[in-house]
Amino acid sequence: MATVYNAPAPTISVSKRTGRRIGYVVAILVNLAFLAIINAWPGWEAMPFVTADAVEVVPLVNASIVVSMLANLLFMFEDRPRFKAAGDVVTGIVSIVAISAMLTVYPFDFSAYAFPWELLTKVALWIALIGTGIAVIVNLVKAFAGPRQRTHG
Repeated sequence: MATVYNAPAPTISVSKRTGRRIGYVVAILVNLAFLAIINAWPGWEAMPFVTADAVEVVPLVNASIVVSMLANLLFMFEDRPRFKAAGDVVTGIVSIVAISAMLTVYPFDFSAYAFPWELLTKVALWIALIGTGIAVIVNLVKAFAGPRQRTHG
């Protein structure tokens, strides 16, 4: 009786660097989608819980998204740990400015809803602000004291 050997199906191998590049492209595309939702369709004006005060924070939110897109574009070509950490510091600082403006202006009105969206939104913004602040500090340390080169991939 003959032995039947089932060969494993071929697999596609993707390097860690290629995987990171794919991640940067996905991040750019997601940010493009957010820009479109906020500024084109349906636009922030169409969202029933966003007030006219949003005009004060939309440029800062846009700046945060664009800076993130530019950083991810740069990371596609250069993502050594210290360079990436420095880029993450910049994106984090711009995000802190945008989040702080949203907390200050608070361009939301959830009075038409029974669910406590206002509390949830404020808590989420504070968590985002604190988390981003911590990330900026961590990335400052990585940028100045972290490894100079990636060891794998």
